[in-house]
Amino acid sequence: MRFLLESYSLARWERALAKAFSLLIVISPLDEKGIKASAPDARTLIIPNGVDVNYFKPQGSPQKARIVFTGVLSYLPNEDAVRYFAESVFPLIQQKIPEAEFWAVGKGPSESIRALASRKGIHVTGTVEDIREYLGSARVFVCPLLYGAGMKNKILGAMAMERPVVATSISLEGIAAVLERDALVGDTPEQLAAEVERVLRDDGLAQRLGRSGRALVLERYAWESAFKILRSAVAQFDPRKNLDP
Repeated sequence: MRFLLESYSLARWERALAKAFSLLIVISPLDEKGIKASAPDARTLIIPNGVDVNYFKPQGSPQKARIVFTGVLSYLPNEDAVRYFAESVFPLIQQKIPEAEFWAVGKGPSESIRALASRKGIHVTGTVEDIREYLGSARVFVCPLLYGAGMKNKILGAMAMERPVVATSISLEGIAAVLERDALVGDTPEQLAAEVERVLRDDGLAQRLGRSGRALVLERYAWESAFKILRSAVAQFDPRKNLDP
């Protein structure tokens, strides 16, 4: 009911924004489709989220069987994803790879999420000083979100650091990743576990996914690329263009 009411409220805001502004910037085709549904005449421009590829760059030493998820753990979709992975996916992985570790990294974990750390192989960090330390140690980055909207910067950051990504389909929405080349996907516990196991066992696959993911980010999601699109859009509304010489 809460989400339903929010959707009605958001649609009203989108219609009002379309009338008030000359251009609406969104971060993905999915968001553009949502805007157009409530405001068909809106003028839109897609500028995807960006990553500082000089900050998020390959570094660290991946641990052989370490699986990492990052995010604000007080955010309900992230909390739900951690619980889902820890309870439904990770035990399947442990059956095949007993030494596997799952690290949930991020601030604000609830007591129930912290309690997961009492289980073998699961670690919950809370706030950390530098997320790159944990991304760099990951053999595989997982994003098992079951709901939530928007482009997932956590995935772009992991890709920029050449960490192989295994995710649910909804986690990759808005990201132009080619499956099997840039990322692996699983939408059931069994599928997610199987794809994570593939990466943990196959050095060549892990390296190939990591390199391809960073190449994708450099091409499509570096801040410099996003800024070029924004600068061109802003220039259209520069009042100085209309001044007589």
